[in-house]
Amino acid sequence: MKSIHPINSSSRDPYCFTRFLYILEAAFEYFINLLLTGAYLAKVAGAIGLSDSTTGIVTSIVSLGTSFQLFAVFLSHRTPVKRWVTVGHMLNQLLLACVWLTPLIPVGTNAKAALFIGFLLIGYAINHVINSPKISWYMAMVRDDARGCFTAKKEMVSLIGGAQFTFLLGNIFDFLEATGKQRSAFLVGAFTLLLLAILHTLTLLLSKEKSVERGSVSDGGHEMRELFRNRSLLVVILVGVLYSTANGISYSFYGTYQINELGFSMSFIALQGILYTIVRCTASIWLGRYADRHSFAAMLRISFGMLFFGELVMTFTVPANGRILYSIYYTFFYAVFGAGYTNGMMNLTYDTVERSQRVGAFALYNGACGIVGFLASVLGSSVVSAVQQRGNRLLGHTVYAQQLLSLIAAVLIGALWLVLLVGFRTEKNGRDS
Repeated sequence: MKSIHPINSSSRDPYCFTRFLYILEAAFEYFINLLLTGAYLAKVAGAIGLSDSTTGIVTSIVSLGTSFQLFAVFLSHRTPVKRWVTVGHMLNQLLLACVWLTPLIPVGTNAKAALFIGFLLIGYAINHVINSPKISWYMAMVRDDARGCFTAKKEMVSLIGGAQFTFLLGNIFDFLEATGKQRSAFLVGAFTLLLLAILHTLTLLLSKEKSVERGSVSDGGHEMRELFRNRSLLVVILVGVLYSTANGISYSFYGTYQINELGFSMSFIALQGILYTIVRCTASIWLGRYADRHSFAAMLRISFGMLFFGELVMTFTVPANGRILYSIYYTFFYAVFGAGYTNGMMNLTYDTVERSQRVGAFALYNGACGIVGFLASVLGSSVVSAVQQRGNRLLGHTVYAQQLLSLIAAVLIGALWLVLLVGFRTEKNGRDS
């Protein structure tokens, strides 16, 4: 799509180069998140001495942080947003880099755990306060009829770069651990995060921002009341809450499952990431075009259908078949789901409200999802602890906690799919009502 390329169009479109920078900004932020989720976060938590159940809860702290997006409703009138968004990102990414230094701090296990959780929670809290205004800032420079394709291409750049990034780091971490240099691995992780933070900050500083008329921005309290009267938005939030419950109760514990029970190496996990990227990028192109022709709700029905079958696959995933079944789940079902989910939920949220309400709507959506996702992970943690205390035995059979949690998640995703089917009707013009 020519409109996102900075060459030969800047004279006609002053925001063309900023859209290009947005693609880079999203990629650098994605790389940072990769080092603070899943198996990578589980690796740091394991070095501190946290149990699988506790690590699952800690993983969901990332989700809990999204609840702080509710504060964005009351900050959205503070324009221009570029200055305070940039400062906020600099602070939050410095804190997140400290997460990887926690195992090296010469204090007791409890103190390390407290610092680890503190850095992660405060870092992501700041990130999510500024996330909605930042997205609204950048998406204001994308035509409404091109949002599907633009966000798909933006994700493709992040995914392709992320696959190479994690493959390289995965092999470095495996080499350092194999040679007994685990401390060096954590230093590499922290240094990498700091370098990415610098590059991310540069993209923000070089980006332009559209001016916003002060009169077009309402106060936070009035905007919240209007949002709660919006039936379509409430249906979107219900979909998000159901997904966050399923995700918090299952995916939050897959990182430790890969490292411990399934015994995956970091290089094997990185290889899965490459396959995931290939499938997701391919699916993103098709789903983005499909959404622009039909609707984001229609696209999401496809995405969540794939996740439903993926969770069913995970209910049968055990150490004996883990390399095969987990790969099928992650590199196919979860990849196709991911190709539509992030793009679809953001744009479906935007479709249900006026342009001036986008920051508040997205903040409300993410805030509700974050709180519910965290509570779901606490519930999932109790299941993990109970099953592991019984030696992974249930009714005389070997059953792992992640299998049970995946089955629960599949039921929730099935209910979510029905809500999407009933809650939105796809019209000829491609919009939902």
